Amino acid sequence: MKIVGVFRPKKDRFVSSLEELGFSVLFAPSLKVVSVEHTYNPPYDWIVFTSANGVENFKMDFNGEKIACIGPATAKAVEDRGGVVTYIPDEFVAESIDLGELLGQKILLPRAKKARDVLPENLKKRGAIVDVVVTYDVETNYDSLRLIESAKKPDFLTFTSSSTVDSTIELIERAGKGDWLRESCLVCIGPITEGRLKEKGYSGALVAREYTTKGIVEVISEVSRSM
Repeated sequence: MKIVGVFRPKKDRFVSSLEELGFSVLFAPSLKVVSVEHTYNPPYDWIVFTSANGVENFKMDFNGEKIACIGPATAKAVEDRGGVVTYIPDEFVAESIDLGELLGQKILLPRAKKARDVLPENLKKRGAIVDVVVTYDVETNYDSLRLIESAKKPDFLTFTSSSTVDSTIELIERAGKGDWLRESCLVCIGPITEGRLKEKGYSGALVAREYTTKGIVEVISEVSRSM
């Protein structure tokens, strides 16, 4: 039975999808999501969410704003809270979000403390007034260190964000399991995450065609048939 390492904070449909296909899952969340106290300055024309964590740590009620989400998992988190999603880009990366001309429109961007500036900069170039509000932060989850220390080497290591890359590598190296990063098949949710892996010195990772956890499952399923 092939083993897949999953390091995202929550045990969600990603894990169960792998298990249903017959994979053994090493679930060792490398991150903790921590809410950050914050305030808003409504009203807004748009709210733009770039992750489900951003939605879950969002403390304001929806009040008729148009809502953009970076992908289907984020959109589902909005819908679970009763929101109506107006826009999802064709490719699930910040660079693909295109809301058209935004001159004078006020946009709320709830996001993590550590986030790239490409999205607010692009929105400002379109004439928007952007209110960037930090709603959560992520920390390395050292509680997973023992899990990694005692685990067998996975056949696949999965990475679903740049933050997950940083924290997972830290834990694997602390556990003395650096061979995992050299010998396991590395699979990324998208090109931004792959780029972070390369910055950390690990190239050759596979990238999901659809930038979702479903896309990662599809890649693993295909590759495992030839292993």
